[in-house]
Amino acid sequence: GFNGQFDATRKTDNIGWDGLYGVTVSAASPRGLVLRFGTMHTSSHVGDEYIERTGRERIGYTRQELLLGVSWPATRTLRLYAEVGGAVHLLNDELQQPWRVQAGAEFLKPGWPFHRGGWYAAVDAGSWEERDWAVDLSAQLGLFYPAGDRRWRTGIGFHSGRVPIGEFFQDTETYWSLGLYIDL
Repeated sequence: GFNGQFDATRKTDNIGWDGLYGVTVSAASPRGLVLRFGTMHTSSHVGDEYIERTGRERIGYTRQELLLGVSWPATRTLRLYAEVGGAVHLLNDELQQPWRVQAGAEFLKPGWPFHRGGWYAAVDAGSWEERDWAVDLSAQLGLFYPAGDRRWRTGIGFHSGRVPIGEFFQDTETYWSLGLYIDL
C-alpha cells in the first residue's frame, strides 16, 4: 500500500509517504469471534520538496512487526477489538520503540433512518511505546446502508494523535473529517 501526504498550498510538494505491506491471517468462528495474526512492514520517507524547503532530514523510520488481534461481538449491535504489535526490526533504534497497542468498539444500530440501514458510532484508541504511550484517539458517527456483500457509510470523524506518516511519528495532529466509505 501507499499512504502519502501532500501540501495543498504547493500542489506538487510531497510532505512524506509510507510504503506498507504485510501478510495477515484471520480466522472467524460461526459466533463472530475473529482472531488475527500477521506481520506488517512500514518504510517511511520524507518528500524531496519538503526536505529542500525545510531542511528536515529523514530519520529512517522503518518498522517490521508481528501482530496479534482479536475481535468479538459483545452484543448484537456492539463489536469490540484489541490488537498488540511488537517490532522485530526497527531501522532507527535511537528513536523507535517496539511495542504498540490498539483497542476499539463499533456500534451499529439498524433500522433508523433506513429500513435496511441505520446509524453507527465507532471509537479507536491506540498507544505506542515510541510516543511514551500517549493515547491516540479516533471516533466516527454516521449512517450506514448495506448493498449486497458491502456496506456504504457516510459519517463525521475526529482524530487527535499520531500523524499517519511514520517519519513524523513524534508529531500530533488533530482534525475533523467528513467521509463516504465502502466496507469491503
